[in-house]
Amino acid sequence: MELFRNAKAVRLWCPDGWYLQASEGEVSATANRDGSSPDVLWRVEVVDANNIRLRSCYGKYLTGLPDNVFQSPPEDLSPSANWEPISEGGNNQLVRLRTSGGYLLIDRGTGSFPSGHNTRVVYLIRNPKRNRATKDGTPWEIVVVERMGLPSPYYSATSSGFARKKV
Repeated sequence: MELFRNAKAVRLWCPDGWYLQASEGEVSATANRDGSSPDVLWRVEVVDANNIRLRSCYGKYLTGLPDNVFQSPPEDLSPSANWEPISEGGNNQLVRLRTSGGYLLIDRGTGSFPSGHNTRVVYLIRNPKRNRATKDGTPWEIVVVERMGLPSPYYSATSSGFARKKV
């Protein structure tokens, strides 16, 4: 949680090479290999001592319900847009994200997509120990792109999301 307190914007990277992405349709969330795209950046909002919200470049919040991971507009915020970061083995940059309902956000790394495919599904699972295909709920690595009080050299945060700076 400490890592998120000073972060303004982050990328969530699964160790097998996929980034959590806000889908272009502004509704769903997927995983994508392109880490340079603004739609893999998430603005961090600290809710309380244990929870955060992740706001996409489209101004919507990453939300998790038992059957779906999606982006919800600010006017429809509910506790399912709150995520509890759980540090993995003392490494603050590796976290599992858990919903208020106890579900973990995982990348579907089951090899079900043909090679060369650039997106894949993210979803929630209740008990990762029971599902071998999830690799026990592989944690996400948090890459801080912008810290509080320090501007990003590559992206500027706007009220609704991010804009790429000309370098």
